[in-house]
Amino acid sequence: MLERLLLWYDHLMTRKLLLQISLINPPSRHAFCLQKGKGNDAQRLDYLRSNGDDLAFELEVDVQEGKVQGSANFLGPFVQGSVKARFFYIVVGSCAELREPEWFGRVKVPLSSIDWVTVEASLGNKLEACYEATGPKGTPALATVHLIDGWRITSRE
Repeated sequence: MLERLLLWYDHLMTRKLLLQISLINPPSRHAFCLQKGKGNDAQRLDYLRSNGDDLAFELEVDVQEGKVQGSANFLGPFVQGSVKARFFYIVVGSCAELREPEWFGRVKVPLSSIDWVTVEASLGNKLEACYEATGPKGTPALATVHLIDGWRITSRE
């Protein structure tokens, strides 16, 4: 009985998970940042200007084991979407050299491929993923992006 209670309690525990998303070959003269919050309360965090070199953002999310065995439920101010299709946003803007960016679009970075086994295996480390940040026409990739090789566990260093 005690063992079942402990398993049930462990299921409810929220864990912190460090994520890193790398933008591969982002187009120059554009700015990228994380979105924190939803709707009218959404904030664009400090942005990075692209000069063509890869960019990376780190964020921490909360995660619990999902109601479906083996699934993960992501929570926190960066997380968007339904339980079955969680993601976070990278906001994209164009920028001239000495001006603030003009924000025009967002990228959805999917979290749905991260299962509970991966969450538990990555505790104390981080999960990294990357995507091709330039679309076929040479403009920034927008909408839901395809992650190159999915999420992988790496060291926090």
